[in-house]
Amino acid sequence: FGENHKKIRGLTNSTLRGKTVHWDNEFPGFGISITAKGVKSYILDYRIKGRKRRIVVGRHGDLTPTKARADASDHKAKVRQGIDPLEEMEAGETDVPPSRRSMLNERIFGTL
Repeated sequence: FGENHKKIRGLTNSTLRGKTVHWDNEFPGFGISITAKGVKSYILDYRIKGRKRRIVVGRHGDLTPTKARADASDHKAKVRQGIDPLEEMEAGETDVPPSRRSMLNERIFGTL
């Protein structure tokens, strides 16, 4: 889907239940999850210490596609350094403001 805002607005959930994920063709592991009610959240799947992980980068609308991609890139850089951004967030060891942190924690999908 790239950074095209119109294209993202046009994405839908193809199921009546659960979530549909549309993956970015240019950024491996980065995608947008869409709930049955149409809520769109940017996600990043990654692997660290032998575990598959998924972190919610933020909601579409709260973040632009460009900002979500940049944030996901920052998370991916931490993974390359051996740091698990999801563990960091859960432990409160990130510079994300508390209100944003609690919102993100509520939206974490957890381990795959």
